[in-house]
Amino acid sequence: MVTEQLEGPLNNLLPEIYPIIAAHLPLHATPSTLLALGLTNHRISEIALPLIHSRLILKNEEAAQLVLQKLATDPLLGPFVRELHVLSNLSQETRTHDPPSDVVRRVSDIILKGSLPFLHTLALHLGYGWYYDDQNVVEGFGRPGKEFWSQIKEKCPRLKALILDGFEDDQNEPWIEDSGLLHVPVCIAHLNITKFLMCAAGNHQFLDLYQ
Repeated sequence: MVTEQLEGPLNNLLPEIYPIIAAHLPLHATPSTLLALGLTNHRISEIALPLIHSRLILKNEEAAQLVLQKLATDPLLGPFVRELHVLSNLSQETRTHDPPSDVVRRVSDIILKGSLPFLHTLALHLGYGWYYDDQNVVEGFGRPGKEFWSQIKEKCPRLKALILDGFEDDQNEPWIEDSGLLHVPVCIAHLNITKFLMCAAGNHQFLDLYQ
């Protein structure tokens, strides 16, 4: 009965309205809401389900690895992606994997290959494991290189929002300014670089958006 009540009004919406609705959903509710819409009927399913790929919200390392692998191997998927939100710890298994395959490196490789040409929002949230004692960086991890920052705007010309959470500069070996990150031509109003010095008290200010 509930489905029947919803079916009429939803069917009357133009397909172009659905991406607008999806863009205004809270991040934490986006996947479940779009999946629920996809179960309404066949017509809405064809419209709503592809939108899940337009706003990817990957809440842990395992999910991120699976989806990023799919993006790396399926050239048809990347052009659907408009927003990529990755929240990930760095597990011991990933640290010791040969060759390295952490999520930051995977995101970097995918973007440099030009696989996300219509991306307008990139959010990377680093959790546990990327640093020792919240001070010393795990060597070789969590630092996108100069090539990435120098080409990100070329590879993602629509990029407007860049959110980096949990990235830390090393007092003995600073890298952020030298990386070119601060010179990425993204509007400063949309550039949100947080926690260059790790602050456990503020660790959930962005995570709350995804829960």
